[in-house]
Amino acid sequence: MTSMHHSGSGRSFSQVSGAAMVLIAVLLCVEQLLAFR
Repeated sequence: MTSMHHSGSGRSFSQVSGAAMVLIAVLLCVEQLLAFR
């Protein structure tokens, strides 16, 4: 992760990490909803 941040620009890396966090949160919510059923 540090190497990627070092080679790439910080702004794009932060955008990608933010999108990944959102995707993970959505996946977790969907998993919980499916398990709840």
